Amino acid sequence: MINNIPCTLIDRKQLKTARAWRCCLELPPTEMLASVLTGMIIPTAHYSVEFVSDKIEITIDPMVITDVRKQRKKFILELDTVYEHQFGVGVHLTELDEVPVSITIRPTGADTIKPVFPVDDDITPPMGDTISKQTIKDLHTNYFKSQQFQEYICARTGAYIKNETDCKKVFKDMMGVTSCTGLGQHDFNAMVADRNRWSGEQRV
Repeated sequence: MINNIPCTLIDRKQLKTARAWRCCLELPPTEMLASVLTGMIIPTAHYSVEFVSDKIEITIDPMVITDVRKQRKKFILELDTVYEHQFGVGVHLTELDEVPVSITIRPTGADTIKPVFPVDDDITPPMGDTISKQTIKDLHTNYFKSQQFQEYICARTGAYIKNETDCKKVFKDMMGVTSCTGLGQHDFNAMVADRNRWSGEQRV
């Protein structure tokens, strides 16, 4: 799930052979977002896509992500409708043509939830469960600035992350704290283990 992506519907095409619509949206020029969306291209995966503009708000469910391509230094997201009975959404897409919109993409039927990290048997709470000053320093000097870590936070929360400031804010929301000093070492260790598992899945 990814929330509130600012973009522009630059084209919509009728796929007459399939009685479907293809929406082409210009994304913000960030490789991180394009990378996360590319990872969501699964032929069998259906998504519910909410389009919000100043004039209208519509949800098209289901849609499939067919491509994320680079065109003249810009990233273009392609979304297709799935069923013939959705062909009537074309009139709404016309209203969105060349209009700034915000889109939210979530798996069909999914609710907005915070991630729950799996608990490993080898992760045990240390005495006091207080995060170290060195860990806090590492978060600010390494983690929040890392594109891979930003991609992980985006994948786990659905938040649209543009920079390290966004990453830090979303990370704290995800971990349920208002300050990094409020992190427990056990929770942090579980997050790191989950991040490592996620990184391994991306390399498969």
